[in-house]
Amino acid sequence: MRKALFSVLVAGAFISAGFAEDPKYCVGIELGEDHVLHVSYDARPVAKGETFEKLRKGDKATADGFNKSNRFGKLGTLKTSKDIKVGDLEVKAGEYPCGFNADEKGAFSFVVWMGEEAKKTPITLEKHEAATIPNLTLMVGPGEKGAALMALYGSYYSIIPLTIPGVGEEAKTSEAAPPKEGEKVAAAEEEKKAEEGQAAEATSEEEEDDSWDDVTTHSFSGRR
Repeated sequence: MRKALFSVLVAGAFISAGFAEDPKYCVGIELGEDHVLHVSYDARPVAKGETFEKLRKGDKATADGFNKSNRFGKLGTLKTSKDIKVGDLEVKAGEYPCGFNADEKGAFSFVVWMGEEAKKTPITLEKHEAATIPNLTLMVGPGEKGAALMALYGSYYSIIPLTIPGVGEEAKTSEAAPPKEGEKVAAAEEEKKAEEGQAAEATSEEEEDDSWDDVTTHSFSGRR
């Protein structure tokens, strides 16, 4: 699933990279007619990557300016109609500036600004084998544990888990009603379920994809 998601999103990133320098993008998730998540952002160009490399090396002076600026620390807006989790960060329904921060150790975080406070969730940068992607690109789609926000920049990417009620694994969980008094599962049915277990494993990935039948992801590129 992770490799499939990465392949699709990298392909999308190259398509989006064909637009003019520093375009405006938005990506999101719709559940039925509800726009659950909407992220609009400025697709900053990689250029020579000098600032990025300084940040990866833990340059504090660079990070201080980077973290608070509208150019990086607040390059986008996250809007959600539900209480969600971005990585391990709980985000209440609402609209917030968002972006990326770096610390003096070269570690990066996705940040959501709640008032004047930067709430952060750590992200892991991984290097991909594709050619350099010239602009920051964000995309959303199914992830290993439900949904995911992917950030691609130059030769690196990061997958940020999203926990959204009604999307992905959340769509498959529901509270079961207590069994009626005296109700039991027959031994024959239990045996049959055990036999069908192996077949179910073979189609588990398809079942995971089925949980997205009522979910729509969208993206838009162009100048606002």
